[in-house]
Amino acid sequence: MYGANSISLTLTQPLWDGFATRSRVRTGEATVDSMTYRVLDNATSFALDAIIAHVDLLRRREILQLAKDNVRQHVEILDSQKERVELGAGSSADVTQTKGRLARAQSTLTDAEASLREGEASYIRLTGKPVPASLAEVYVPEPMYTGYDAVIEVADKNNPKLKAYMSDIKAARGEKELAESAYHPKINFEVGPSYSDRSGPGSQWTSGVDAGLVMRWNLFNSGADKAGTEAAESRTRMATETLYNFHDELALEIENTWTRYLAAKEQKKYYEEA
Repeated sequence: MYGANSISLTLTQPLWDGFATRSRVRTGEATVDSMTYRVLDNATSFALDAIIAHVDLLRRREILQLAKDNVRQHVEILDSQKERVELGAGSSADVTQTKGRLARAQSTLTDAEASLREGEASYIRLTGKPVPASLAEVYVPEPMYTGYDAVIEVADKNNPKLKAYMSDIKAARGEKELAESAYHPKINFEVGPSYSDRSGPGSQWTSGVDAGLVMRWNLFNSGADKAGTEAAESRTRMATETLYNFHDELALEIENTWTRYLAAKEQKKYYEEA
């Protein structure tokens, strides 16, 4: 008995795969974009936290300085009233009241010192840097947005998390297209040499080169293709719903922030006039 032996090499060039390759590329690009925007979103969030820590530390230092000035003024007032009492021009009741106000001022100073230490710890945690001896003032850029609608327009164009969710939708659509490609035949151009040894005594090797178009089509896959398509459709709907929900939350947050900004501007005007 002699066995038959054969050796072949086949080079395959896909010609048609139901857009499966295109879908994989689109899905991959969208996934990379989504991850990139998420990294940018995290970076901007960390930067915003650092800016808030900077402003908050400035505020706490200013409050501490005001508390110190308040204590100093109460000490001066108390000394002045004691002198008046000694000269017979004041009453001990005024001294007692001033001592009470001084005690409250000193208590406020203690709270301000503790608050400053908390602010310094938060600054170090959020920036990763030691607290500097002096901090630069933070100014509101001019001009600011003209209104709420202008802020929404900029957010729709530049918000990194919003762009990440948009990329998630593109990736989900690419997965759906990839699942639908299973409904199409696969057409390849195949070429390659082959060598075979027919069974029998002696060497009877033959060789040849084959080239041609080959179509493969899985006509029945036990419903797996349909299930994969439906799952991809569900992921697309979920990604779309996530985008809409985030956009609603973003619009509400912008509206609330804009309202607080306008209120702060109005309060600042009254404080400056006081």
